[in-house]
Amino acid sequence: MQRAFTLIELVLVMATLGIAAAIAVPRFAEGSHTRRLDAFEQRLLADIEHARRLAQARSASVMMVFDPINDTYVITGARNPVTGESSSYMVQTGDSPYRIDLQTVDLGGDAVLIHDGYGTRDSGGTITIASGDLTRTITIDAP
Repeated sequence: MQRAFTLIELVLVMATLGIAAAIAVPRFAEGSHTRRLDAFEQRLLADIEHARRLAQARSASVMMVFDPINDTYVITGARNPVTGESSSYMVQTGDSPYRIDLQTVDLGGDAVLIHDGYGTRDSGGTITIASGDLTRTITIDAP
């Protein structure tokens, strides 16, 4: 005698798998957005520190210019680690691997962060970034 699954058993298993998938997929997507925000925040803070150290090493001002409309920021006068160009270092936040929306930048009333020759910032402020439905505000301490 051969044993087999009935149609009802198959439908119940498929329904259970469908419910589990409906619960898991949004959580996975949210986790992906959280990881992107975390990774970009670390990158941004590392680039701010890089600009500070570069200003100290050169004993000259180094600017970080943020452009929320085009989802970019530039460190003027810094060598681009990817292309090797020495004119300026640009990060496009909307590109892979981050795919981050640079929503607002308020650094003392403008979107420019300047480190003087001693490595001191001209201002503090906030940078708001988003990925999917998640938003995060990064606070840059005032000097």
